[in-house]
Amino acid sequence: MTMSIPHKQVALGLLDQQGYDVADFDVEGDDSPELHQLLGLDDALVSVIRKSTGTHRLYTAGPYSSWLAELQADVEQGHFGRPDAQH
Repeated sequence: MTMSIPHKQVALGLLDQQGYDVADFDVEGDDSPELHQLLGLDDALVSVIRKSTGTHRLYTAGPYSSWLAELQADVEQGHFGRPDAQH
């Protein structure tokens, strides 16, 4: 999978601000044309996985997408579990 570094840094920065241990997360993306054609998408996909819980969420990330707001909403709604107590 390929992904621009800024998307990954932004996602991990948001998780860090919310009190999560970013080492517990994998953030990956795929902007391959083959996958876009298969899924009928114009934007890249961003995958956020919390390793300790196995929680996996998928977002479409493009110039006009709201993927970061969606990630923040998922964090606030508890989809990734509670932040780390030691953080």
